[in-house]
Amino acid sequence: FDPARYTSKAVSATARDGAEIPVTLAYRRDRFRRSDNPLYLTAYGAYGVTLDPVFRPEWISLMDRGFVVGIVHVRGGQAKGRGWHEAGRGFAKRHTFEDFVDATDELVELGFGHPKRVFARASSAGGLIIGHLATTAASRYAGLIAHQPFVDMLTTLADDTLPLTARELGEWGDPAESSAYHFIRSISPYDRLVPQAYPALLVTAGYQDRQVRFHEPLKWIQRMRRLDEGSALLLFDIDMTAGHSGS
Repeated sequence: FDPARYTSKAVSATARDGAEIPVTLAYRRDRFRRSDNPLYLTAYGAYGVTLDPVFRPEWISLMDRGFVVGIVHVRGGQAKGRGWHEAGRGFAKRHTFEDFVDATDELVELGFGHPKRVFARASSAGGLIIGHLATTAASRYAGLIAHQPFVDMLTTLADDTLPLTARELGEWGDPAESSAYHFIRSISPYDRLVPQAYPALLVTAGYQDRQVRFHEPLKWIQRMRRLDEGSALLLFDIDMTAGHSGS
């Protein structure tokens, strides 16, 4: 690895409501061709967790093949302080999804990626973003990756026998309350699936996962396959020895 071959930069994208979304990008200098590179984005956007732009050795292979890689610091995280978290939780959760889509569009407009070669990946609570993209922004992405995605929100949050449900309600809302029930249903990826062509998708789950049970992504991908009107691959893999963070 020769660090002189690569560069990183912080840019800002404007969300539809005027908020400025920080984005951290990295790419290999001699592989960059304006508006022609594949673009690979990730985000989390929940619990006030910030994905720090640290060195990620697994991204070197992507950059060596011409990818521009990036982290979109969407609302729901805490990249711009506590208010950034509050602006992307509970009834404000749609900001998280809109921030990611709007940042994608602006990055493409700025020439950081080819419009037909955009990919996105997220995991766990960040998987909600992938669920949103698959249904409402499918044409913008050539492929999506969702690891242990929290995509069956309503069923999970309504089950108080699960170990994390009680503390989750403060982040998402309590479906026992009518207004929260209808809002959660309106953003839950499983409940939002419709007949349409879906982009290529890789979904993974851990059979031993106690945080996002394997049946959540399994239900989601199976229903998507029934409704899919396209021809892209919708792949699903369960690691029988893995928990939420791996084997």
